Amino acid sequence: MRSNAFSSFTSGLIAAASLALAAPALAQSETEPNNSIPQANGPFANAAVISASFNVAGDVDYFRLTVGQIGNYTIAINNGIQGQCVGNGADPTLTLYDANGNQIAFNDDFGAGFCPRLNPTNATILKDLAPGTYYIKAALLSAPAYPLAYTLQINSTKQISEIFTYQGRLNSDGKPFTGYKQVTFSLWTDPDSQDLGARVSLPLQAQAVEIVNGLFTQDLEFPIPQQPSTFDGTERYLQIEIAEVGGADPVVLSPRTRLNPAPSAIYALRAGDAARAAEAAKATLADFASGSNSAQFADSASFANSVPWSGITGKPAAFADNTDNTGGWNESSGVTYTGNQVAINTGLANGFDLAVNGTAAKTGGGSWSNYSDARLKHDITPLKGTLDRLLQLRGYSFEYNADAVERKLALPGTQLGLIAQEVQQVFPDWVQKDKSGYLFVTERATTALMVEALRDLRTEKDTQLEALRKAKDAEIADLKARLERLEKAIEARR
Repeated sequence: MRSNAFSSFTSGLIAAASLALAAPALAQSETEPNNSIPQANGPFANAAVISASFNVAGDVDYFRLTVGQIGNYTIAINNGIQGQCVGNGADPTLTLYDANGNQIAFNDDFGAGFCPRLNPTNATILKDLAPGTYYIKAALLSAPAYPLAYTLQINSTKQISEIFTYQGRLNSDGKPFTGYKQVTFSLWTDPDSQDLGARVSLPLQAQAVEIVNGLFTQDLEFPIPQQPSTFDGTERYLQIEIAEVGGADPVVLSPRTRLNPAPSAIYALRAGDAARAAEAAKATLADFASGSNSAQFADSASFANSVPWSGITGKPAAFADNTDNTGGWNESSGVTYTGNQVAINTGLANGFDLAVNGTAAKTGGGSWSNYSDARLKHDITPLKGTLDRLLQLRGYSFEYNADAVERKLALPGTQLGLIAQEVQQVFPDWVQKDKSGYLFVTERATTALMVEALRDLRTEKDTQLEALRKAKDAEIADLKARLERLEKAIEARR
């Protein structure tokens, strides 16, 4: 591969750090009985503050949480009376379950009198928590007396990461390249230095980057452990190495690409070092002050835990009845319907008309059906070479990455299947992309391909048998001729 025909440019906005997108919390109250998952109160969303109590010994409370978008979530029990959680000597716990009732996080904090808290630090599942339905259980290990009041608070922050999009162009032998390459990206503080001290973070390797007519894009994020940002306002240079997929001896493209100021704008978003940060606290909700129809709540707007629905004007039609369970979506027992897309046991249809996380059954078995009447078709042409094409595919055993399983895109454990990038080379119409850019395989017309592959095998076998028959016939004819000549020779000597 020649590297002198490579050019590139960067695009996209880079945001940084953690910006809270949560709306003001709405105060709500527990409703008994809620002692099991089927009886769970809710659904509640982020920024919920729920007043509840443990009424008797052994009382547990369940709450249903609906996550609509990926975010970092914190779930906590609190009260704050003289530093105690829910009363001196009380020891509450928090447990988080997925939509199927499987425990995915637990926290007991430090003991009696302290508040349990689930957050991305002690429960990594709450970092970039996938959309869907979850259940929260509040329970007590011990308590001095009953009833015991407490507050359950649910908050989320949307993490705007330091990911930026790199777009490049790759030529091979003077022509735009189409196919897949292994591409390794590394970030440097110097355009030429090979000293590893000039390298920022660790290299990022993309195993199979799709390149079409020479063009490709790749999202990049170079995290540095225990540092606030990869970009600190100084120069950054991107080094790119190209290799065959799974291959060694990469070609280092030269020169390194200087990153323009757009990625470094991350530094500008960090308010921790702002000289006027003390004044920033006074800006809370200032943009909305001119439209404050409920001025009596203005003094405590930043802690608006008890603003009633009836006190909000200009509500959308779907909220006219002062509830948020009507409008463009419905949810029941893990089934979500949004924009004519149905998702079962996963809150993310991701562009599919129907997405199911788990198993599915059809009464009587059988395959999915499609119309095959000849009267509905035209340009009908017999398939050829199907056996050779099928033999180009390879089957594999594998396990899906943990994040794919957590996001309910795949099942855990050892799986059997194909690799979409390989299938795309043989049957491109079998492979498509979802909204996130991941490839998926739809094995279309598999029965027709198998039928024609068997026909190819039969033809190949018949051809071999016919050739064998002709060879045997010729051998028999030769033996007969030799026998006749021998008989005539014996007869002549008599």
